[in-house]
Amino acid sequence: MRSCRTPSVSQQPESLSPSVAEAERATTAAEELDKTKDVPLSYETEKLTTLFQYFLFRYERLLELISTASCLTSSRAAVNETEHKPPQLRDSFSFSRNKR
Repeated sequence: MRSCRTPSVSQQPESLSPSVAEAERATTAAEELDKTKDVPLSYETEKLTTLFQYFLFRYERLLELISTASCLTSSRAAVNETEHKPPQLRDSFSFSRNKR
């Protein structure tokens, strides 16, 4: 526990700013949480925590795949722009299309 402790909210004069009272409430809530941290989690809470961790992992993996796909798409587009067909193939294709 702390060696120095601020007075509780009920003991504070009304002239204190709301932020001081809010800080005291947050400190009290944190101390209450410290008291209960040794209590084991319920089965449902553990299950939800595990499920959340799984979805977080899948989301991170999805972001990696999107990033990789984006890089591949942009590099493929760059290759397609620099790749040229020989002129005779282009000319023969347009010629055969015009014949029909």
